[in-house]
Amino acid sequence: MDQVEDSRPLRCTACGSSALEAGFLYNRAQYSGGRDLWVSGAPDMGVMGKPRGLNARRTGYVVVFRCRDCWHLEHYVPELRLGP
Repeated sequence: MDQVEDSRPLRCTACGSSALEAGFLYNRAQYSGGRDLWVSGAPDMGVMGKPRGLNARRTGYVVVFRCRDCWHLEHYVPELRLGP
């Protein structure tokens, strides 16, 4: 998942780097305090819709900023750790 549909490589919208890491957002519902968790790699969903192998993956809480002028959203994961 390092390319868009027309085969162009993905680039960071802020700095132009192509060093992007694929992952997915996981909402742990009542255990997350309303925050989504970014998880590295492709989702491998197990029983009850919970991703398997979370303890062996890099994770971090998502922080979202909105532009007051154009309403564009930017998502960041400022800190990564191993496991949820």
